[in-house]
Amino acid sequence: MKFFYLPTIEMFPIFEPFLRRISKKNMKLRYPISLLFFALLHRFALAQTQQQPLEYGFTPTYGAVFRYQPDEPKVQNNNAYGFELYTAKVTTGKKYWEKIYNYPKVGFRLSYFDYQREELDKVISFAPYLDFTPFKIKRNFRIIVGMGASYSPTIYDPVDNPTNVAISSHISFVGELDLQYDFWLAEKWQLTAKAGFRHHSNGRVKTPNNGINYLVFGPGIRYVPSKKPILNREVEPQEFDKKIHFNLLVSGAIRQVRPEEDGSHKVGVVSAYINKQVGRVSNLVLGFDGYFFEEKGVIEELEFTNMPYDENDIDTRQFGISFGHELLVGDLSLAVIAGYHLHLPYNFEGKFYQRVGLRYYLSDHIFINGTIKAYVRKADMLDLGVGFRI
Repeated sequence: MKFFYLPTIEMFPIFEPFLRRISKKNMKLRYPISLLFFALLHRFALAQTQQQPLEYGFTPTYGAVFRYQPDEPKVQNNNAYGFELYTAKVTTGKKYWEKIYNYPKVGFRLSYFDYQREELDKVISFAPYLDFTPFKIKRNFRIIVGMGASYSPTIYDPVDNPTNVAISSHISFVGELDLQYDFWLAEKWQLTAKAGFRHHSNGRVKTPNNGINYLVFGPGIRYVPSKKPILNREVEPQEFDKKIHFNLLVSGAIRQVRPEEDGSHKVGVVSAYINKQVGRVSNLVLGFDGYFFEEKGVIEELEFTNMPYDENDIDTRQFGISFGHELLVGDLSLAVIAGYHLHLPYNFEGKFYQRVGLRYYLSDHIFINGTIKAYVRKADMLDLGVGFRI
């Protein structure tokens, strides 16, 4: 049995204004976001050791924004720009998963980006990330994957900013993917060249929520205290659990149906599934999803889409089967699930859906979960909850 320790906000005063703003703007999201935030912070920040010093880096970026309104070109090059500050450490093979991923770096990145569009303005984001190379020998080529939160000061407003149909909430979630190549300049300094993709969305907590996708490019500089970190290459392979486990995941979501809607609607989500680990970093999942909507929210969506209905016979349930994969990174996992609705009383977006999210295993039997449900490119809801495994 593993035990989990959750730090308090006073231990990290640098992040206090960020979390206070989340609490003020989105009271319903305060506790689940803080829980996920501190879980990641516990794993990656508190695990720092004096044996492996931290690296630091700075990257100015230039970017192009993808279409977020129907009448726009696919890619807009408006001389958008920004910068990124980050810190990371190299894992040394203390755990076997670190050796499997070729001793990746784990860290945090603070980013600023100016879209050079008046209705979008700018965005600030903060994301934990994993930096690894697929090559065993040559470590210059890197793949960087991160997920975190972002703050947009300028959002949709029906009167003052009606053209910003991309972002309607100050707090959103960000996904990051980079391809990077490192060049040694001196013993402790590297020049980096990167091309990256960014996605911002609030998971339909508020609408409109077309989301923002953009590309970034740029050279950077990184300070590396130890050019040749001491790696534990003799770590013994760990036997993984080959049993089939039953899981129950209970979570909740809030969502809006139409812009300018008065309030949000609650959704309860229950997922029951089995999983079997088929490799040291792979977990297969097969299960059943149930979604339970507020009646008011269903009626709002029926009216918004001009779909006929009987007000005396409103079905607020959706049921589906799902199959997917978990990529395991220690106690953290990235879940990618595909689903098909067996019971869908009102077909707003289609019968096929996807769920992508993070799971953090607090112990052998309990985990916390954050998942975005989507229909191809359109987010349907963001659910946060707790799971149990036997």
